Amino acid sequence: MSKQPTSHRDRKVFALAMSPGLILLTTLLLLSSRNPFGERRFTLFDDAMISMDYGRTLFKTGSFVWFPSAPRVQGITNPLWALWMGLIHFVGLQDSAAALAVSITGVVLIIATSWVAFTLIRRGLPQVSPWIIAATAAAIPFSFPTIYWTLRGMEVGLLSLLTLLLIRGMCDQLENHSKQVSVGVWIPMLLGIATRFDFVLLCLIAVFYLTWWSEHQYRLRVIALNGLFIGLCTSSLCLFQKLYWGSWFPNTYHLKMDGATLVERLSRGMSSGVKAIPLAILLVIALLAARGTPRVCRQIVTVSISMFFGMAVYATYIGGDAWEDKMLNRFYSTMLPIIPVVLILAFHRTNDNRRNLRHIWIGSAIAMSLAVSGLIPAVKQYRERDVLFTRTNHYVTETTLSLRDIIEPDSVVATVWAGVPAYYLRSTML
Repeated sequence: MSKQPTSHRDRKVFALAMSPGLILLTTLLLLSSRNPFGERRFTLFDDAMISMDYGRTLFKTGSFVWFPSAPRVQGITNPLWALWMGLIHFVGLQDSAAALAVSITGVVLIIATSWVAFTLIRRGLPQVSPWIIAATAAAIPFSFPTIYWTLRGMEVGLLSLLTLLLIRGMCDQLENHSKQVSVGVWIPMLLGIATRFDFVLLCLIAVFYLTWWSEHQYRLRVIALNGLFIGLCTSSLCLFQKLYWGSWFPNTYHLKMDGATLVERLSRGMSSGVKAIPLAILLVIALLAARGTPRVCRQIVTVSISMFFGMAVYATYIGGDAWEDKMLNRFYSTMLPIIPVVLILAFHRTNDNRRNLRHIWIGSAIAMSLAVSGLIPAVKQYRERDVLFTRTNHYVTETTLSLRDIIEPDSVVATVWAGVPAYYLRSTML
């Protein structure tokens, strides 16, 4: 099936369908900025603030470290995202304004992810009404785990966008049977690996399917060229980390893996992934349902579901993540935007107009129900006047600002929270 270009009407329909999601994202940001200490203050998750520390220090001192004069230890897992945060400071934004800029970046990434989802569905279902496709893509801004981590300053939104761009790039390459490499595949690979190292897993899954679905005479070149590119990207990143920070992998990776047995990690990883079991069951059903769909639909569904389960296996292997008691962790949240795409493509049928319409609405309804169910934590926190779990963050920020007024600039500060205190105190941290 050839690539279906989007029309002016498609873009207009998409913009209208995205309006509720955009209103929700804006409202969450405004509500989360309210605090009992005075004027509005925009904040980020403490781990995101660590990346802010690294980025700001790089652009102000030339050293990619936690704070000025800090030892060279890689306390971040998202170098490219930290560079973006540093650039925000380079143009003159600071404190609350810088945090707001990062959150607005997250809003843009979520909308962009929804657009790529729209184009993927349009590619697989060119005869379907753009309103149905847009309504499905518009479910993405209502996926609370994804928007929570993104608005709070983590790299989840960027990785979700790059994942969908990678899948779309695969479709472009597969449509041209003589093409062994594609810029549309390589750019998401490069940016994804530079953002977070574990994105290499999604790249390997993509290359596997590109090789499998390519014509026989091109398979060797497909796997060789794409494999070489992934190898160059990963080895370059690891070499830089080794030469600059003294370790092939981030310090946080060692904190997760060292000292914990495989059994312990798997046990914790499985317990942290329990919330994703309903989604996993739904995706298995979708994979079975996709057998009767056109080739491009099957390909998108298959690679998307494989990436979801690949990331689930990885998250289980490393023992899950922190802060996942209230919602899905960052690894699962990165993959949630593929679910509306998978559902509508999997439940689509072309050989029976009445059944076709029924399956489309079933897929859309399931996608929307997933989105609405993701709002349960948001509704609960709204009732507690803490929609993005910012209450403690505001308290720590205010405490840190008060501390900054009474300590000497050369003081050494011991802290449990690492991001916020280092950002506002600009002191030596322990």
